[in-house]
Amino acid sequence: MRFSIPTSASREQAFAAIADFGRLDEWEPTVARSDWTDGSWPTVGSKVRLSTKPWVGGADLVYTLESLEPGRRAQYRGGTERIRSIDTITCTDRPTGTVVVIETDIETLGRLSPFAPAVRLGLAALGSSIITPMLRRRLERLS
Repeated sequence: MRFSIPTSASREQAFAAIADFGRLDEWEPTVARSDWTDGSWPTVGSKVRLSTKPWVGGADLVYTLESLEPGRRAQYRGGTERIRSIDTITCTDRPTGTVVVIETDIETLGRLSPFAPAVRLGLAALGSSIITPMLRRRLERLS
């Protein structure tokens, strides 16, 4: 899945507002709670614990910050025993602000594997109908 959101906010503002997964619960509607396990953002290798809301399964997930280019790109890897995800956030300058791109690669495991197409379709619908508009509003408040 890939979502692209143009904003008039600066690249640095946009990156600071969304790349810190320890603050994901501030704008991502499926996340009930998110906390760095060691309080060390932005250090590669740091882990963040996420709890999703009951209407999306109520799962507890752990993500690791895999790579970081401050102000430009962050990549996280995480999930549960049933779902693995690689999430990449990239902020690129444009003449009138920034383009924020969020890419998510989801892999279903075990008993959930046969349902991979439905899981991806559901997550894509959730992203385009709920998550992207909320993120757009968060970014608009910065500019």
